[in-house]
Amino acid sequence: MRNFPGYLLAIVACSPMAFAAEGPVAFPGAVGFGAQATGGRGGEVVHVTNLEDAGPGSFREAVSKGNRIVVFDVGGVITLKSPIAFPSNLTIEGQSAPGDGITVYNNSCSITGQSNIIIRYMRFRAGMASARGAKTLGINYSHNIILDHLTISWGRWDNTGMTAKAPPKGAGKAPAAGGGEAEEPKALMAKGADDRSHDITMQDCLVSEGLDPQRFGALLDEAVDVTVCRTLWADNDSRNPKAKGMIQVINDVVYNWQVGGLVGGHSAADWHQDILGNVFIAGPDTKEHSALTLYTQTDHVYSSGNVIDLDKDGTFNPRAVAEEDFRGNKAGDAPTFVKEAYNHPKAAVDVLPAAEALEYVLEHAGASLHRDAIDARIVAQVRSMGKEGAVIKDEKEVGGIGALGAGATEMAKGPLDSDGDGMPDAWETANGLDPHNAADAGKVTAAGYTELEAYENSLVARR
Repeated sequence: MRNFPGYLLAIVACSPMAFAAEGPVAFPGAVGFGAQATGGRGGEVVHVTNLEDAGPGSFREAVSKGNRIVVFDVGGVITLKSPIAFPSNLTIEGQSAPGDGITVYNNSCSITGQSNIIIRYMRFRAGMASARGAKTLGINYSHNIILDHLTISWGRWDNTGMTAKAPPKGAGKAPAAGGGEAEEPKALMAKGADDRSHDITMQDCLVSEGLDPQRFGALLDEAVDVTVCRTLWADNDSRNPKAKGMIQVINDVVYNWQVGGLVGGHSAADWHQDILGNVFIAGPDTKEHSALTLYTQTDHVYSSGNVIDLDKDGTFNPRAVAEEDFRGNKAGDAPTFVKEAYNHPKAAVDVLPAAEALEYVLEHAGASLHRDAIDARIVAQVRSMGKEGAVIKDEKEVGGIGALGAGATEMAKGPLDSDGDGMPDAWETANGLDPHNAADAGKVTAAGYTELEAYENSLVARR
């Protein structure tokens, strides 16, 4: 345990500082529309010191307020008794957790009406104990968010998603029963307004095994300025993701979908989807002609460098995705194909060749600093190239949380941090800082990050 005499939860205020409006991206390697998020930079450093659901030292307590950077002194499984809602101006540094990292299990987490959030190297697994209509990690009319190296699984409606605020009564159809998407809301504000989720990146994530009743990957509903890149989608029935929005989908790998791989917006509104360098690999449950589905002419698609492997023969032998692979929900439906990309974030994504993207994703996607047994199983399924994998109804079908939920008595513990500033004593000494002066955490480096951020970034520099 890090040394905080007399305290379960150590909160250390960094020195006040001013950051330039155009400072560094969220962390080295951040790309896409959410890359400018600063999270809790310059705020309090809050330590998670146990695996309890609530109370001093818990994850729930740590994320109860904004303007915070959350670090972990312990690793293991946190079993939630109720949902958690994240506030604005928050950084969650999951890579700081020792051992095999942190898994948040048994309930949902959400970001609703918030902004400026960075979440890295966490596992979120909701499970059948969560609400029927909930997402494992949902983003609702929120913006300026980056999700990096997250595992998001076992969601009952969708694993994740980025949706708009429900319109006023009389302005359009209400959200579907059970927490589903709103159908063609008419009163949403223009692009960039805060009634829509916007300026969001999901990069290097692993989204898998959606559960009953829907078993879906992710829903974009009226979201704009969204980047989804280098993400692995596996064993979801459909929506990998559903792209009813302005989105770029770059170098993703989609495996063993059932009725829908990457799904179009198929709505009355016009949407622009840039689909670049992605890999579609059929698995045991995959149905014919379903890799790219539910498109209509209001989906304006720029498609380039995508490949598909449908033979389930255990080897990777893809062909190029053709315009004919994009299907509608009835005969003759197809997107409107365009000749150039529409979505252009400041922090552009480098597009890899599809075969190179496949290997990168299998090596890096999800909370991969220390992969747990569940993520390792998913990756092994993909490497089987069509032979293994299953769309499931209940996490019990694959062993549930299993041995990962051993409890606080077996939790991993981190290194000594005498002043509680989030940086271990050994790191501070090696880098000319004072391990007994918490103000060091807020000092700004030449690169524009705080010393605490520099330490946290160093933990995953090889990723």
